Amino acid sequence: RWSPRQPSSREDLTIWDILVRSSTDWSVLLCGDDDVPADVGVGALQFNVFTTSRRSNVPGWVSATVRTLSADRLRRFLVFATGAASLPAGLGSGTAAKFEIHVRVQPRSPALPVAHTCFNQIDCPDYPTEAEFISKFMTALYECGTFDFA
Repeated sequence: RWSPRQPSSREDLTIWDILVRSSTDWSVLLCGDDDVPADVGVGALQFNVFTTSRRSNVPGWVSATVRTLSADRLRRFLVFATGAASLPAGLGSGTAAKFEIHVRVQPRSPALPVAHTCFNQIDCPDYPTEAEFISKFMTALYECGTFDFA
């Protein structure tokens, strides 16, 4: 089985090396790494609270939930919030790249959280209990791929 040599630097890339790259290689090179550390996901969260009480527990629940997500679920969270399953290219490699996911806490409602992927924004109702929040949040993460535009 033939295997392309690994270039030792960018200058070592030949046209042949470029042609034999897989779609996965190109995805990582152009779109970022699929390995998403939970700390980067939590660090990207920015909260805006739009409730009457201003004492919402949702920001703490979102942060705690994102920290406990497995790699697969963290990718689902990124797809839900941003539309992409990976971090932007260059993030986490010592660059000053900025990546934010805005979480807006809305007034109480039985509705599921809603994501606006163009703006990296999640609108999350101010649920009364953590159990209800987790149930609704996980439902939104797993069902977001089932909706389509007509």
